[in-house]
Amino acid sequence: METTRVREGATIWKLYNMGFIIRTRTVTVAFDLVRGDSARHAGFALPAEIMHRYVDQCDALFISHRHGDHVDEAVAQRFLDQGKPVVAPPQVLAGKPIATRLTHLKREAHTEQVLRIQNGRRELKVVIYPGHQMERTENNVALIITPEGLSFAHLGDQINEPPFMVDYAWIDEVARHHHVDVLLPASWTNEILRIAQGFRPRLVLPGHENELGHPIDDRVPFWGDADFLQLTYPELKRSVYPVIVMTWGESYHYSRNLKTK
Repeated sequence: METTRVREGATIWKLYNMGFIIRTRTVTVAFDLVRGDSARHAGFALPAEIMHRYVDQCDALFISHRHGDHVDEAVAQRFLDQGKPVVAPPQVLAGKPIATRLTHLKREAHTEQVLRIQNGRRELKVVIYPGHQMERTENNVALIITPEGLSFAHLGDQINEPPFMVDYAWIDEVARHHHVDVLLPASWTNEILRIAQGFRPRLVLPGHENELGHPIDDRVPFWGDADFLQLTYPELKRSVYPVIVMTWGESYHYSRNLKTK
């Protein structure tokens, strides 16, 4: 990552859980970066100095929701100390001094907002879809549009089942309002095919596999385990939307020259 220069398209690194870093020619954006402290009892956590090197490469951090496998206060603090914005729902780190320094963009379907980065030299266009993870947990579904016009949608832990079926009011309509290049959903997302149909991405890169802080029966494997979870993952992989499953530390270079099925 420290030596990668992107001339066209975007290079996407998959980190632990729902952590992704995306670099285009002009910007580098991070989502849900955590050291893995929620899995510390399993003997796994990235050393702080390694995470510092990741943060130092990035221009902004987007946090989907308040759960410990998606938010790491020390990571957010390092972004802020470097003058880089951290965008999150108001529930994230609520009640802590750091919370006043987080950026709370409007959770409003299809509405583009502007986030200035690199000390104001560049800007991202951002849509924060008002998603949910469980009844009382707000989950930002962030659609990021880079200066090159490339767009990436990170779903965090978006859950679409009663009582959250209301979220389909915007999920089913995303592609009518915005082009989506790459969709980053959790592999265990129920009705993941319907979500892809709503976003109509040119590529799907799933995450959240094998979260070590979860109990054994809740660590979804890289193949999706659709039979046990009753997912539409197999249907997605047979659909017109290309799916690439990566493991931690792998990268993929995305180009709009990608040939779809």
